[in-house]
Amino acid sequence: MPLSLLAERPAGNYPVGMGMCNYPGCRRESWPSSQDGSCFFHCDDNGSREDDARKLWDEARRLASEGGCDFVGWHFPECPDRTGFEGCELSGADFSGAVFQDANFTGSRFAGPARFDGADFRGSAFFGQACWSGSASFRQVKFETLAGFDDARFESSAAFDAASFQTTANFAEARFDGQATFTGAAFGGLANFDHCTFTSVRFGQATFNLATFRSACFGEEAYFRQARFVQGDFRHAIFRDCEFSGVVVEDELIFSPPSPPLPFVPARPFRPSEHGEVPYRLAKQAAQARGDYRSAGEYHYAEQCAIESARRSHAQWRPWRGDFWNRHTNILWCWFEFLLARALFGYGERPARVLLAGMVVVVLWAGMFYAFQGMGPGELTGGDLACCRVTFPECLHFSVVTFTTVGYGDFKPKPSCRFLADSEAVLGAALMAMFVVALTRKYMR
Repeated sequence: MPLSLLAERPAGNYPVGMGMCNYPGCRRESWPSSQDGSCFFHCDDNGSREDDARKLWDEARRLASEGGCDFVGWHFPECPDRTGFEGCELSGADFSGAVFQDANFTGSRFAGPARFDGADFRGSAFFGQACWSGSASFRQVKFETLAGFDDARFESSAAFDAASFQTTANFAEARFDGQATFTGAAFGGLANFDHCTFTSVRFGQATFNLATFRSACFGEEAYFRQARFVQGDFRHAIFRDCEFSGVVVEDELIFSPPSPPLPFVPARPFRPSEHGEVPYRLAKQAAQARGDYRSAGEYHYAEQCAIESARRSHAQWRPWRGDFWNRHTNILWCWFEFLLARALFGYGERPARVLLAGMVVVVLWAGMFYAFQGMGPGELTGGDLACCRVTFPECLHFSVVTFTTVGYGDFKPKPSCRFLADSEAVLGAALMAMFVVALTRKYMR
């Protein structure tokens, strides 16, 4: 049947046996081959013959080139040459409720708003490697096969609310310049967002089977409230403002460890670093649930670093205010906690730091004893404390004995340097206790 007979025509007299399409709002004639009274474009059997499928796609591309992009409820069969809408210029396209057996938008440009609300992509993969300069709406869309948006660019808002991705959803290296919403979306297979760039994105109440956000960059907002992950990988991702409260993790959640706090260097992966408290806690709990206590310890350290950073960022030099003397807002206490609990003790996860600090104390104090000649033979050796000059190895031996509080009696400090020996003994007792606690915590969980 010529496509001219399938075009929309006003109500009036029709050939005998012809009726109106039963699709709501469609004013085209029904197609004689249709079993349900649909027109050629809304019939679910319009691709049974290759000639019919080719005619439909030719007409669709012609309408797209002329700016007529009302494809509401159309049934798109598999394209014989697999080109689909490749390289087309689509302005204000509306594919709401459409059914696709083949969807190829590679290299297309959507100059105006594009709507795919309620569309159903079946059979063949969806390729959306296009530039969407207008808003893109994929609300309640059903992707039964591959949804390929890799390297796509969304210059305006992109809505995937309540969309269903039954297999792979590939958004690798996609760029979202506007607001992106995936609220309530369901990712049944791999959700690949590696190297994506988000200005503002919302994944609230979304469900992920296997989600990868490796090296993704989240700009103004990353909203994951009440999302559900079976497995989530956020290694090397960068967050500037994130919300992970209420997130449920069934198996594994991976984040990169926090970077060392350096001046004039932004914190990674969370900027500011205190935003990592909830994500690291979720990752720790997931690691504990599966028995990976080593990873749980690392996430515990990262969580405590985020908590300490938050306290230090809110602390102020205002001793005349009552809250200054609160341990959470007192700047002196916050820095003490940073130096002792974090830098030295590592919140019980860094015993090597305590051991290294003990070795530094022993060598440093030995150097001071040697420089000041602050020690001499003890009562067991019977030497002259005033005239005897000790060597550095002897000072090192005395420093070790003092640090460990053994006290052999072969050497003793001079009266002028007793404070050095006393201070080293105190530091030695404290550092040895911290080392035992950290070692026990790390290896005897």
